[in-house]
Amino acid sequence: MEGSVNKFISHEYRLKEFNKMVELISEKGRISPELARKYTEQALINYNKQNDVLTLFTASPNMRLNEIKKIESTIRDFLRPIIFSEKKLNRTMNIIENSLETMYRLY
Repeated sequence: MEGSVNKFISHEYRLKEFNKMVELISEKGRISPELARKYTEQALINYNKQNDVLTLFTASPNMRLNEIKKIESTIRDFLRPIIFSEKKLNRTMNIIENSLETMYRLY
């Protein structure tokens, strides 16, 4: 039963993880931190408009994983025009996947 109980994840914690993720996106994608932040924020806003954010906090781990995959896909779509190399984009997406799992404690 304990494994199914979701712990509260503070906004401050998620913001700290988001900032780390943006720094890593900038580094691995070789784009400016401002561009990384701008496009990542736009992608998350776009995701929030299309999906219920509460699902990330109340869903089962499998459902949460599906929601994280949707977020990753949205971010990829937003970053693709500014990260030209597919190799850099894939490395960046690995970082994003790990960061989102940490942000929403999917482990």
